[in-house]
Amino acid sequence: MQKNIDKPMPDGLRSLVRSALSFLVLIAGITVAAGDTEPRIERGPFHQELVLSGTLAAENSERFYAPRTQQWNVTIQWMKPEGETAAPGEAIVRFDDSGMVDKIEQLEKDLEEQEKKHQNLIAEMRDQKLDLDRQIEEAELDMAIANVDAAVPEDLRKAREYHDFQLALAKSRTDLERKRFNAEQEQANARDKIKGSALNLELLKTKLAHARQLRQSLELKTTRGGVVIYEEKMGENRKLQPGDSVQSTRPVVNIPDLSRLQLEVYVTEFERRQIEEGQRVAARLDAYPDIELTGQVRSVSKQAIQKRTWGKSIHFKVVVALDRMDPDRMRPGMSARTAIQLVKVDSALLVPMTAVQWNASGYWIQARDREPLLVHPLGFDDFYMAIDDGSGLSEGTLLVARFSPPTTPAKLTAGVPDE
Repeated sequence: MQKNIDKPMPDGLRSLVRSALSFLVLIAGITVAAGDTEPRIERGPFHQELVLSGTLAAENSERFYAPRTQQWNVTIQWMKPEGETAAPGEAIVRFDDSGMVDKIEQLEKDLEEQEKKHQNLIAEMRDQKLDLDRQIEEAELDMAIANVDAAVPEDLRKAREYHDFQLALAKSRTDLERKRFNAEQEQANARDKIKGSALNLELLKTKLAHARQLRQSLELKTTRGGVVIYEEKMGENRKLQPGDSVQSTRPVVNIPDLSRLQLEVYVTEFERRQIEEGQRVAARLDAYPDIELTGQVRSVSKQAIQKRTWGKSIHFKVVVALDRMDPDRMRPGMSARTAIQLVKVDSALLVPMTAVQWNASGYWIQARDREPLLVHPLGFDDFYMAIDDGSGLSEGTLLVARFSPPTTPAKLTAGVPDE
């Protein structure tokens, strides 16, 4: 049986094949046209910017740190909720003070006992002095009597009686001197004991005052008030919270001055070379894209920093001063799309990137029927390299897309090789 090989193609399949052939013809035409078009220099405005992610930060803020204690770490017991507004003088952070409470109670008890001991020593010294004074008075009386008896002339007494009274006088004088000496020694010893007791008393008072001051330092209070912002937990990429243990002198909370905010951007070493103070900046907050912020680069850090969350790469801090504020909506920590204006020229020669070659000497272009030329670019975007009019080229100049730049550059004068 003969098969029907002349069966017509279905209409749907015929349309699909026709569309595919038309598309292939169109692509081929575009390819041929593109291959026939030579790159040429154009003229127009040029704008190059570096787009980065920035963060709002306060120019000034009241920062609070974990206090110094006898322990290396302190534990956060309570924190005022982040984002709430604290009044001037209000507590915003409290650290665990249970150990300090026990210590203060013991010091107060020791101080009370020492004060009693000190008062007892003073009373004992007073009683001792009265007793010693009485003994001295008795010795003085005995010597006075002995002096009267010894004053009778020798010819009026028997020789033995006279010598006995003289001996009694000498003995009473010696006894008086001994009692006076002993009284001075005992009083001096008593004064030394009281002085030592007073020193111990002052030492305990100092320790108690220091302990109370240290306990007071475990409660942080704001001076000017404002919105509470938590600091990050070191090494954990999160905010601090009650129950965390922090090292002494580590920052825990800050209250920013919302009247003056700035943008902070961190750039790589390569990006830093393109940024200078005074460059204009445009930014939009991620939370409020309708807010357009403008400003200029205030400072570029010379000191590189390294953060664990960024790996081993180093970054430099760029601070942007803003032209205006929106205190009702702008808050520290908000992220913003930040565009730093690197180059802005009203009229420049624009060289297509397809006609640019680069080697260790720099950037090269080649006009048709001319030698390769080393140029100093004003800047780059995704499609063009901008150069100034001092290059000796002009708008409409046809360029060679593929060429080999020389390895030894010619000397340049305003972008043009010397003849």
